[in-house]
Amino acid sequence: LQGVPFGANVQVTIDPTNTFASVCFYIIGVDVDSYVVTGDPGTVTGESFCSDPIPCGQGSYFFLVQDGFQCITDTVQGPIVCNCISNAGIMTTNLVSVCENEDVSSTPPVGSALDGNDVLIYALHTNNGPALGTIIATNSTPDFSYDPALINCGQSYFISSVVGDDDGTGSVDLSDDCLSVAVGTPVVWYCLPTADIAGTATICEGGSTDLVFDLSGEGPFNLVVNDGTTDFDILDIDDADPYPVTPGATTTYTLVSVFDITTGCFNTASGSVTVTVNSPVTAGTASAAMEFCADETNVVSLAGEITGADPGGIWTETSAVPSTGGAFNAGAGSFNTNGQQAGTYTFLYTVVGAAPCPNDTETVTVVINPQPVA
Repeated sequence: LQGVPFGANVQVTIDPTNTFASVCFYIIGVDVDSYVVTGDPGTVTGESFCSDPIPCGQGSYFFLVQDGFQCITDTVQGPIVCNCISNAGIMTTNLVSVCENEDVSSTPPVGSALDGNDVLIYALHTNNGPALGTIIATNSTPDFSYDPALINCGQSYFISSVVGDDDGTGSVDLSDDCLSVAVGTPVVWYCLPTADIAGTATICEGGSTDLVFDLSGEGPFNLVVNDGTTDFDILDIDDADPYPVTPGATTTYTLVSVFDITTGCFNTASGSVTVTVNSPVTAGTASAAMEFCADETNVVSLAGEITGADPGGIWTETSAVPSTGGAFNAGAGSFNTNGQQAGTYTFLYTVVGAAPCPNDTETVTVVINPQPVA
């Protein structure tokens, strides 16, 4: 009689990569030279059997043990459990913010674990947590540079450690069943601030005008502006805020740089505006009224009766009863008393100001007294 073969002392061993399992057992109760094992492939050595590597994904093993006399067959079967040990660890979740022309860095994770064929990489990506979203870049260290073709300044991204099987290139196989992704470090590249100004303005001497800057960024901002001689600061200003200036002479204001107080980002700036300063005009000060007797002939130079006047003004007669016979010559700025009736004659001198400066006027008065009656 032949004994009934059966498998004993079954041992399931998981390889260091958590990829395959090996199943070994002893065969008892049968002629060691006659039994056979079918099912998952393997190798018989004396009274023991060891399977070929079985993929963890298969989930179970199955063998039939039978001797050469076809006696009762024993079934050896069971689950294959490959517990994942891959662990991307814990990364800091404190926000890291830099300017768009700078590199960003996080710190390595705490508590990461790798199996035999794992690698650890760092991914810059759009979603936080296990779902990476769009991967912008990967690196062997948690350090990344700004790429304007792939990264939007002002948008949040995440740096996560990622652990999984080596895909053969030194990177992680993202389809690995044991893939582990750490909750990432949030990072943001702040946009560099921009500043611009353009245009012209004209004021009268002693007046003021507002400089209005076109600013972009988080704000508020500090500006450096040059007035043609020196640089000066404009502090804590927002987009479209007016900044008054009172130049004493025509001045060109040129932007030099802009600093975003909120983000700490700096940028050079351009653009200029010229403020033209026009001088006010004066029509001078008239002397006291001149008096003549009727029937006298006197040619009065009206300009000679005004001191301190700007040249180039216009003379007009403003008398209540105007002179006659061409006695007033506007072009020459003169008045001939000959033949004029007794009365008061007034003449207005007007100097036109360059806008926005106002015009200025002054009045010269000539009195013709009647001849005394005997």
